Amino acid sequence: MTFENSPIYTVFIEMKQSYLKFAFLFWLLLYTLLHLPAFQVNIQSMHSQRQCFTQNTIQNFAEEDFNILNPRRDNRGAGDGIFRMEFPIMQWLFAGVHKLTNSDDLRITRTLSLLLGILSTIGIFYLLKTVFKDKIIAAIGSWFFSFAPTIYYFTVCPMPDNFALCAGIWALTTFLISIKNYRTGLLIISGLLFMLSTAAKLPFILYLIFPITYILINSKRSELFTKKTIESLLLISLWQVFPLIWYIIAIPTWGSNPVVKGIFGSDSEFSRAIDYFLHHLISTLPENLVNYGALIPFSFGVYYFFKKKMFEKKVVYPFLAWFGIFALYFLFEINVIGKVHDYYFMPVLPMIALTIGFGSRFLIRMNHKLARLLLMASILIVPLTAYLRINYRWEFKNTDTLQVHQQQFEQVLPKDALIVCGNDPSEAIFYYYLNRKGWTFFNDNLTEKALKRFIKNGATVLISNSRKIDKSPKIKPYLQKEILHVDDFFVYELKTK
Repeated sequence: MTFENSPIYTVFIEMKQSYLKFAFLFWLLLYTLLHLPAFQVNIQSMHSQRQCFTQNTIQNFAEEDFNILNPRRDNRGAGDGIFRMEFPIMQWLFAGVHKLTNSDDLRITRTLSLLLGILSTIGIFYLLKTVFKDKIIAAIGSWFFSFAPTIYYFTVCPMPDNFALCAGIWALTTFLISIKNYRTGLLIISGLLFMLSTAAKLPFILYLIFPITYILINSKRSELFTKKTIESLLLISLWQVFPLIWYIIAIPTWGSNPVVKGIFGSDSEFSRAIDYFLHHLISTLPENLVNYGALIPFSFGVYYFFKKKMFEKKVVYPFLAWFGIFALYFLFEINVIGKVHDYYFMPVLPMIALTIGFGSRFLIRMNHKLARLLLMASILIVPLTAYLRINYRWEFKNTDTLQVHQQQFEQVLPKDALIVCGNDPSEAIFYYYLNRKGWTFFNDNLTEKALKRFIKNGATVLISNSRKIDKSPKIKPYLQKEILHVDDFFVYELKTK
């Protein structure tokens, strides 16, 4: 009788599975508790602009028009506020929950976002389990993934990237499971998940390079045009026609969005791009994408990848193609990403988890007690390092006038008032805190012609944080009376006749 067939081995496997269930429940409780401070504060800190914009869209779906094809921003623009960026599948689904609960509470959005983060982590577990065929490595890799500061922070933030990442992870996982025994049903599900990931955030279309490369390199040259190969490629990629139609319609409405032009934009500079690249390599990668506490298994993963010459192995080619196309994408968008937009790097977090899982496997297999102690120390420290890096962002700071005096603004503003507000280059933050809609200006650029047009379209209130506006001789004739003045903000009724 072999050890694998013995009763002792059966008991060992059962203990191992029980331990993993306990570890999952412990992680779930710890992860939820660590994120509770975020539920006590409003949107603030990093990337508030993107968060406010997304939350405004969610609320507008719930309050105005539930048609998924008509996402609305609070900056009314031409009048109806319809503004099509990414396909708003996450915003629409979240809005459905808001409608069912009859509430616009941010905590509902935070809860749903946290659930997406939990689903992403479970997806990483099954992705790593499928790749490494080891539940322990999968559990370790998914633990590290969840405490990467970038995902740790954004997992309770209203960001469509959360949905795109979750769908992308499960698309990769279901693809790898389906392709082993060629299960058509799972392949279709994988293709649909790839489609949802792309729809929620266009850069995730690059995830398709993985299954396409996998299918092509695992087909013999004589089989490239066989029914099975063509069918597999179509089942995975054909669904992308739907989000592509959306983006073909939407992108021309974005105007001079720098994301579209990338490094070919008129304000791009090579020296600045180099500076950004070095910043992300030296700071963003170890600090936000990996976590300082996870650098040991990550470094071992990189080291053994080259030492074992994994890049020469056919099985690794899809992963290399996946990494390579994203590297090109980040170089293209480097000047747009700048130094602060770390959420652009969310698509690479599964690659980092795979690298950490690979390094952890070698640390476990080493005959050195120190190696396992280092791995255990890394496992224990990453929640602390993630907490220290991120949780200060959820401490309420008594400095934001709009947040501190939100109730005062709410009291003086008519409920359905359309407002003119500035200076707000975000075109979202003022509206979110004021809970109103209207028209935005920034850089003190509010002309008489623009103000007259806003009034004609229904604007009744002007809010500004610049005294240059109400002192302007061209703007002054349109101001009725000042109804509020707090800190550097003032509120005026507008003359509507």
